[in-house]
Amino acid sequence: MSFAVEVKQEVAGTFAHRVCCMEAELQAITAAAGNLSIVEGAPRLTYRTANIACAKETLLLLKRRFGIVTTPYYVRNERLGGRREYVLQLAQEDSGRVLGALQLTGGRVAGVGRMYRRVCCRRAFIRGAFLAAGTITDPERGYRAEFVLDSAERAAFLIRLLALCDVPALGAVRRGQHVVYVGQGEAVSTLLRLLGASRAVLHLENVRALSAVRQQANRATNFDQANLSRQLSAGQQQADAIEALSLNGGLASMPKDLAELARLRLVNRDATLEQLGAMLNPPLSKSGVQHRMRRVMQFAAQAQNPAE
Repeated sequence: MSFAVEVKQEVAGTFAHRVCCMEAELQAITAAAGNLSIVEGAPRLTYRTANIACAKETLLLLKRRFGIVTTPYYVRNERLGGRREYVLQLAQEDSGRVLGALQLTGGRVAGVGRMYRRVCCRRAFIRGAFLAAGTITDPERGYRAEFVLDSAERAAFLIRLLALCDVPALGAVRRGQHVVYVGQGEAVSTLLRLLGASRAVLHLENVRALSAVRQQANRATNFDQANLSRQLSAGQQQADAIEALSLNGGLASMPKDLAELARLRLVNRDATLEQLGAMLNPPLSKSGVQHRMRRVMQFAAQAQNPAE
């Protein structure tokens, strides 16, 4: 079972109880999954969806809000690779009642009926839109939620509604359809909270936390590797300079403590300054080794450029 299907099953369980919220959710489902036909001069409303959670939610909403009981059936949709498509067909009288209450009369099934002032109704509309036209990527693969709509008007309305709920969303056109997408981890998490998908939120936040830990560990590893590379490069440069100084007999003219450190560096080109300090007798701190090594390099530089 995909993550999107799991989220829809969880969302379908957060059923609206207020009349206004039931109508808001049902309006979104009707606009996305409803098909309007005219039979003998009267409207006939049919719902078609490939998601069983959306079909069940639509049945419950119709029954609780309007007392409508209908028997669903399914067909095989060749365009969906032979998958089941659930069909809910309303009687003409029931269709008129639903369309009138949802303000979707006049052939506006694919349009927008009203703007919702209440937060609960906004959430209900977004929940219905997600059930009927939404999908979400598994957080293990990325952070992205999409609503695939067939109307620019509905896409603009949904973007505005999401913004009012602090969920930034963008729109795009893909193969003739209007896509509203949310593409940031924090925004997707907020969207899931709006939908009432608490289990999905927990899963997403766990993935985000693990990802943050991995990134921090990678940064620390890269930092250590960079430091090691710099240390090895510096040690090699020091050894090369000391070797040139030694060939010119310069080590004999150096103070005993500097000559001791210089010889240690020649033999231990990959050693860190701390390791070199531990080899000295008596041992010396890193800062002490740095100070002596600067003096050694000064001797080496003067040997290469005696005129200076």
